[in-house]
Amino acid sequence: MFLAPEMSAQPLISAEFLAVDTETNGRAREECELTEVGTVLVGGGELHERWDSLVGVSAPLSPGIQRFTSISQAMIDSAPAPEAVLPQLAVRLRGRVLVAHSARFDERVLRQG
Repeated sequence: MFLAPEMSAQPLISAEFLAVDTETNGRAREECELTEVGTVLVGGGELHERWDSLVGVSAPLSPGIQRFTSISQAMIDSAPAPEAVLPQLAVRLRGRVLVAHSARFDERVLRQG
């Protein structure tokens, strides 16, 4: 699974860290679908790369979620499917240390994806 990349023993100073954040069409305790994933790659004290993608969902976004995330229904309607986005995330994670603020929630959402 892409959430558990193989890690080799390497000095912390040379490690690359990939910070991941997700947005969804629901709340933390509800069944929800991934609507956006973003990453920031850092290493050696420097920003290396930023990446994000919207993700198409089957359920319409509520007005509250649209206000909270600033993601509109029109944006989601033209977004790629999870099957197109998640492999891109997996490539970015490979060999890097995963960092996530809401790790349990983000992991659940990404596994559902």
